[in-house]
Amino acid sequence: MIKVDKLFILLLVLVLLIQMLLYILMQEVNIKN
Repeated sequence: MIKVDKLFILLLVLVLLIQMLLYILMQEVNIKN
């Protein structure tokens, strides 16, 4: 159970980080255009 919870939290953090990176990349692209 503990391992599953840790994996789930890790997945959530990874998803949040990816969304943040994508948002920043889109902002940079918009500024360039």
